[in-house]
Amino acid sequence: MDLIARVIAIFETPTGMAVLGMAVVAFLALFVLVFWDSLHMPRRDRVEERSFDAAPPPLLDPKLITRSEEGGFRETRPRWVRAGVLAGLGLLFLVFGSNVADQLGSDAARASFSSPRPQPVQEAKAAETAALPAAPGGHVDLCSPEGSLADGGVRVCADGASVGFDLLRLSVGGQFVLRPVWASDKAPTFITSDSHAAPFTLADGVAFAVPETAPAQRYDGYLVIGVGADEVSLKREDALRRFAVAKLSGGNRSHCDTSERVYSATAHFDAANAAALAELKKSVEALRKKARRNAKAKAELDQAERQLASAMLLVTEAPAPIIIGIEADPLSTDLQADMLAASRVFLEEHADILQIDTPSPVRALSACTRGAAAF
Repeated sequence: MDLIARVIAIFETPTGMAVLGMAVVAFLALFVLVFWDSLHMPRRDRVEERSFDAAPPPLLDPKLITRSEEGGFRETRPRWVRAGVLAGLGLLFLVFGSNVADQLGSDAARASFSSPRPQPVQEAKAAETAALPAAPGGHVDLCSPEGSLADGGVRVCADGASVGFDLLRLSVGGQFVLRPVWASDKAPTFITSDSHAAPFTLADGVAFAVPETAPAQRYDGYLVIGVGADEVSLKREDALRRFAVAKLSGGNRSHCDTSERVYSATAHFDAANAAALAELKKSVEALRKKARRNAKAKAELDQAERQLASAMLLVTEAPAPIIIGIEADPLSTDLQADMLAASRVFLEEHADILQIDTPSPVRALSACTRGAAAF
């Protein structure tokens, strides 16, 4: 479908329409050349009735019907008619061709105007300038945000650094946890899900799991968010932070020496997306009932169910544990500062899809006390 859309977009341009017109005219000219004579040829045999003298019986003179061959098609119109048609088509072809040439020429002129070719003197000056040390405070920002959390990960720009964030999932015993949410406000460390009959806590059998669209990798840090009311969010933040530190340090911060850091924050739950998901469920259920006796509703049901399945991968009806894997910019001179700044930008830009509101300042903690200076 993307290829078809690209082809249609090409023919929507003036150049594309001119090329399409040239193709149509060329086809018409070929049709005239090949089928001009055959268009007016007869499509049936001529039947003649002739007398035939037969000796026996002498009193009868039967008539026999015979078939004679058509003498062939003879062009009765002057030759200049076909030549005139072909000349007209050729003129149209030249008109379309000149349109294409003008369009391409104007595009090339605009391209050359927007990016003029440097002269040798300018090139020499540019090389001389590049050889000089950079002026203090000079900065060129080459970072561009990209990706979507709907696809599992994004890249955020903060102070010129490109930092990646992957929305991680939980796994228990090597199996993905489906739609995990916090069990209740009274049990801030317990989690329930669609794949577990009873709540579970963040213990040894629980691990991080990267999204299906991202390869398994070692992250430079983790961002965890405790979502809920004020006191509850603090307890959930602490539980997630301890869990992340334990996974990175092996359980003992004083004996490990890795340089990863855990960033954490608290936030309130934003129920707007949850309400929208509830309305979408109701509309899909109503469409299912209608599709039993309505062909149009049956055709719309498939798309509606796909939309619902996509929404249920991201939207939850209750606060959920949020764990983000952070991949630092490999060209960064200060990984810790870049990841901290990028985490703040990430929370500001993606709070809606994370279903959080009023996030707290981001806090940082070294996974290992001996590895804090390894950055």
